[in-house]
Amino acid sequence: MKSHKYSFKAALCSLGLLLSASPLFLAGSTAHGKLDCRGENPAPICINPPTPRLISQARPPEADSMPVTIELTEFICINADEDSFYSNGDEPYLFVAAIYADGTTIDLRKFSDATVRIQSPSKTHGNLRRKGVKAGHRFPIPSSTGRFTNSILPIAGKLPGNLAKEKSIVGLIVIAMEEDATPTKAANAAQRALVKVLKNDLEQTIRNFDEPDIETLKRNIRTAMQNAIKQGTLRRFGIFGFLDPDDYINADFATWSYQEIQDAGTRGIPINMTFKKSGVEYRVTGRVRRGSPAVETSPPCPRGQICAEPGLGRDECRICIPDGTHRP
Repeated sequence: MKSHKYSFKAALCSLGLLLSASPLFLAGSTAHGKLDCRGENPAPICINPPTPRLISQARPPEADSMPVTIELTEFICINADEDSFYSNGDEPYLFVAAIYADGTTIDLRKFSDATVRIQSPSKTHGNLRRKGVKAGHRFPIPSSTGRFTNSILPIAGKLPGNLAKEKSIVGLIVIAMEEDATPTKAANAAQRALVKVLKNDLEQTIRNFDEPDIETLKRNIRTAMQNAIKQGTLRRFGIFGFLDPDDYINADFATWSYQEIQDAGTRGIPINMTFKKSGVEYRVTGRVRRGSPAVETSPPCPRGQICAEPGLGRDECRICIPDGTHRP
């Protein structure tokens, strides 16, 4: 058997030949460019070098994934429903649903498979954790009721990047209610039915499109959201079929595009919703922004108050309420 002896320089030249054929080296300099390999016999290489190819410049979908946080932060009672001398105040609660109609589940090339994602807290009665609410009262909205976090993508399909971001939609619907004698079981059932109807209507709206008419699709999504929050929709679910049923105060909704949320950055976009009916007026404020929820840094409760919802850190409290048992 014939033996072969190779110099260290020859080995390096062999390595240069191998690497120069790899895709990684197509983007930069090769070892061959730094060695004078003239007169060297490259050593045998026991690996079949890959066929040279160009590196794709297409961005994977994950590169455009953007975390989004929707947070309702404060409930304000302008005028209460039960704010007379003989009344103990209102017991407001909210139906809330965050909606994501984006490239995660919508591809213009295949409308028939399109879906939407909905996040909605299952708790209804007492989900603001306040009773006896009267005009002028304002308080934080619990994160379990008003905070939603998800990731979104530009609409998939044959759209330029900026247009795909403009048509990717995040939505929020809020229905303000005032608790009376409707059983909690019935209110919870209405919440589940509302989410089911909303999801079905939105998905049918998207799937019924034969052509990617994005502007019309966006308008129809808003219409489906608006129809879902009407009082008549809740009536179908039986929430008002009781003696002294819960009061429907009013509803509101808002939508934002991927592009709007991205442009606003971490400072976000303000949310301001007002709910009026027969002299009653509630208001809800908050913010939608790019990114995950901020770490809670709220201080402990002041003297005379107790913690109703702890923060994330030690000795922190997100919501403080008056302590009726406290004595100076």
